[in-house]
Amino acid sequence: MAVSTRNTKRYLWIGSVREVLSNSLWFVPLLLIVGYGILAQAIVAFDGALENWVPYSFTGGATSAQDLLSTIAAAILSMSTLVLSVTIVALQLASQQFSPRVMRTFFRDRGTKVAIGMLLGTFVYSILVLRAVVPRSDSLDQFVPSVAISVGFALTLVSLGVFDDIQINKPAKTGDAEKRVLNVEYTLLVNNEAAHGVAADLFGLTAST
Repeated sequence: MAVSTRNTKRYLWIGSVREVLSNSLWFVPLLLIVGYGILAQAIVAFDGALENWVPYSFTGGATSAQDLLSTIAAAILSMSTLVLSVTIVALQLASQQFSPRVMRTFFRDRGTKVAIGMLLGTFVYSILVLRAVVPRSDSLDQFVPSVAISVGFALTLVSLGVFDDIQINKPAKTGDAEKRVLNVEYTLLVNNEAAHGVAADLFGLTAST
């Protein structure tokens, strides 16, 4: 019995952690941002060796590289801020008209989290590569990570395509019609009232919902 209770508590704890991570909007984006940062540092470190293997890499000078990376970083940050702000406002209005679960559906959508992470990751990547560019001076030789800059430009093009994943049509239309959640609640309500309360707590509802 003690072992069974211990296993039950462990499963409940694991389930609670998974539920928190699933409802967290920034866990997946944070992982992607860290990954993009590591990618930037790795490409800059091995840029000289990779230059011979990557065709059509960046061929400009340090000033051109700094201008390009600064433009990419500013544009990506501006677009990310605008899109997230407009999306959150639209979701707040939809949650008032349909159901508060609209916000929960948006936070649990993995495509949205990946899109946000790619946008912010591209911004971090550009900043880290920009930091590695060294203009020519009396005491320092010019260093332009051409491969890293080319990858940053490619990531920017990819980031422009991920805006399709940030949508509010699907959660706005579904609202309360999360059939999987409603069916589970109904079954537990009929068979076990106490279990229904647990399910209500798990999905952020009240026992009377």
